[in-house]
Amino acid sequence: MVRNKAVYLALGVRPDGTREILGLWIKNTEVARFCLELFNDLKTRGVNDTLIAVTDSLKGIDEVLAAIYRACSRDRQAARTPCNGVGWRNRNRAPHDRRRSAR
Repeated sequence: MVRNKAVYLALGVRPDGTREILGLWIKNTEVARFCLELFNDLKTRGVNDTLIAVTDSLKGIDEVLAAIYRACSRDRQAARTPCNGVGWRNRNRAPHDRRRSAR
């Protein structure tokens, strides 16, 4: 059975370049209210400074980031699958077609 879920991943990069997975959350829906809980959780666990947040265009995320991490700048990305906008029947051909068009 296939179900749609929202998956949140927090990845931290230290000044020396080492990366750490700070958390992985699975929720039924994608809402900014949960992001507030998520960033508060990270802050209470010791993530005191965030310089850049890479997120998708979730409504309300700018306000949440400004409330928790004031010095944080946001880079808006399409953080979805590489087959966005491709119909289910054509998904198996999409990566091949995109590689050919990128040459």
